[in-house]
Amino acid sequence: GINAEYGGPIDCVTHQACNALSQDKILSESIDHNKLMVKASGPDGTTPPRDGFVSLLDCDTISQAKGKLYRAIYPHQPYSQRPHLDTLTLLWTPANSASSGASLELSDTDDQLSDNTNDRRTFNTLATYKVKNNDTLALTMFNNYHPAPMSTIRSVKRRTTTEDCRIHLVRPTYGIDFRSPAPNKRSDVGNGTSTVKLASEAYLHSLTRTKHRLEGVFDDMMSTIFMESNINNIPPAIKYLFDYLEDKRDRIPPDDANETVHIWKMNSLVLRFWVNIMKNPQFLFDMEKPPIMDSFLSTLSQCLIDSFSRSDLNLTELSSANKLNYNKEVVKYRKRVISWYSDVLQAPRVDLRHVVMESHLPAMPFRTNFAVSQLLHFALKYREQISGALRPQAGTTVTQSDFDVVCKPPHR
Repeated sequence: GINAEYGGPIDCVTHQACNALSQDKILSESIDHNKLMVKASGPDGTTPPRDGFVSLLDCDTISQAKGKLYRAIYPHQPYSQRPHLDTLTLLWTPANSASSGASLELSDTDDQLSDNTNDRRTFNTLATYKVKNNDTLALTMFNNYHPAPMSTIRSVKRRTTTEDCRIHLVRPTYGIDFRSPAPNKRSDVGNGTSTVKLASEAYLHSLTRTKHRLEGVFDDMMSTIFMESNINNIPPAIKYLFDYLEDKRDRIPPDDANETVHIWKMNSLVLRFWVNIMKNPQFLFDMEKPPIMDSFLSTLSQCLIDSFSRSDLNLTELSSANKLNYNKEVVKYRKRVISWYSDVLQAPRVDLRHVVMESHLPAMPFRTNFAVSQLLHFALKYREQISGALRPQAGTTVTQSDFDVVCKPPHR
């Protein structure tokens, strides 16, 4: 993600980050940190595709370091085909002891190392263990450690981060919370207006910097939504739906017709389809969605909603930094929305039969051999359970022997 690429610290509890796209997720405190380049490997000996090194921060918790190694080692592999992150542990081998094979299993919550200042325990980080450049970090399956003598591995009790009331980078504070400028989220604030203004101005520069880094990706996504590369071939389902809504215009009072029909179209396509996909890409793609992505995707989704809305922006110095940050983009995209709605309206009408036929066309050729190989993979994985369930029963069409023949290992 953006924070991994540009080396920004992320709090593992609040998910606030130096490179944030939402005002309430900006890491306002200055965090001392150093960049680390470590050798990395996966449970099957897989290494990152470039030079075998991964960039980390010494303020990363052990879980954050695991996640960065995990994504660097499996950048192109579908998420469902990767080993689950929760089944992996992180082993550290210092560069100066690599020849001896001495390794240490790292943990977020080793109380012998945790800082317990101010009655609040902190999560362990790479700095806690004094991990250095050129050290080796290896992801291994639980109870399947690095091939070093077991006496050299110190096993640490594993606990999830939710089981402990711990802190990471953000220290609990009392009083003004500039990340939450709403009156009901402030305490002991005499002048609410100045607080809101200060919050927006303080974070606008940081938000704008992050926005520029994502600008190209967001523009490409918006071009896809507006179908600019395929503007003369509006999807039949959208054309049919919009024409159906237009045909209901006469049921609405004339003064409200334009606004009501526009809201219908926005709700049916933008909110229920595009925004849902934008906020939950894992519904459509075989991918991981780390918690930090939620705030990014919510901000971009709100920009899309504002672009399709006809409401006046009415931005002032008291508006949220998120709104101010994407004001120019919303104005630009609103012009494209008007043009796109006009193109859909002027496109030739389609009948329902055309829509149904289009919906049954496969998006790409169905790969039968690949599908069979995937089925065989799961059949072999759960061979004993399936074979047991296929024991002779009345009405069974596939017998245990048939299944055993299919799953019989090839002769060597």
